Amino acid sequence: DDAATLTIGDVSQAEGNSGSTTLTFDVTLSHAVAGGFQIAYTSSDGTATTAGGDYIDNDGQLTFAGTANEIQTVTVQVNGDSRVERDEAFSVALGDFSQNLDPNVAAPVAGPNPATGTIANDDAATVSYSTATSTAVEATLTHSVIVTLNVQGGGTIDEAVTVNISDTGSGTANSPSDYNVTTTSVVFPAGSADGAAQVANLSIVDDGEPESDETVVLNMTVDGDSLGNAVSVGASDQHTVTVTDETGSASIGGIVWIDGDNNGTPGNGELVLPGVFVKLTGQDSSGQPVEITVMTDANGAYLFDELPSGSYTITESQPRAFYDGRDSLGSVNGSPRGDATNDRFLDIDLSAGEQGVNYNFG
Repeated sequence: DDAATLTIGDVSQAEGNSGSTTLTFDVTLSHAVAGGFQIAYTSSDGTATTAGGDYIDNDGQLTFAGTANEIQTVTVQVNGDSRVERDEAFSVALGDFSQNLDPNVAAPVAGPNPATGTIANDDAATVSYSTATSTAVEATLTHSVIVTLNVQGGGTIDEAVTVNISDTGSGTANSPSDYNVTTTSVVFPAGSADGAAQVANLSIVDDGEPESDETVVLNMTVDGDSLGNAVSVGASDQHTVTVTDETGSASIGGIVWIDGDNNGTPGNGELVLPGVFVKLTGQDSSGQPVEITVMTDANGAYLFDELPSGSYTITESQPRAFYDGRDSLGSVNGSPRGDATNDRFLDIDLSAGEQGVNYNFG
């Protein structure tokens, strides 16, 4: 006189970064059913979809021998990826029987039907300033700071992420008399990959008065729920800009281009690359650190001007979408100066007024 029921439970599991994993749904028969039976099942999209490659559809049929507490399983393959996204879900529903059953099991599914399969996101990303410090020359009137996206496993983000830029007010420079933070947020669009960068800008006020170096300290936070807290602020959550009154007369420049023939010399219709970040680091002649990052313009050119005399290194952020070509060491006063390594020119010593040219990255 006991009625038999079937139950199917919810399942949750991390997706993994590659390959596939299996979500297993247990379907349990509570009491014996003479002669056994078969029951259909179907999987259906929710926020996880087959079109999006999240899982592989599995519709089929379970066969029960009819013993009490018998368990049969529905398995669904989930595809791993390195995309930072929210948890996603699909459903598995029990459907029609393949034969008539005793009236005691005429309506046999107890509990939730369909069951939910949750694909738990196990990827993460951080945003941070590309460097902890930089130097701005007051007379240049503007200064840029780079914010970078770092995605675990070299993946992408599934939704746009907004990073708020704020002034801590703890520096020695005063706003608005000395500077203004003109970029209060940057946005990494959906699909942004590991290593993507955005620019935050400051305007610098040149008061024409000699003064000591002053500092601006910037902070950052991630806006909103940051993809279910999967995107967080990394180690470099603050950036200190040192504003110096010194106006130098030296400069270093060059281009970034596609070295199609890998000969280290631009030409033969080879294309230039705008939007590539190039960073200058080093010390001026008084021992003060100098760090400036610029982006190549529409002609693929970059320029660090109004530099004080000193010794400098230039580093290119190699664009991920292109093969790395040969770099070309530039010259000062017509003679090569410095050393070249992959994506970097080292030990470029400049005196006041000297111009370094053709430090080109292929």
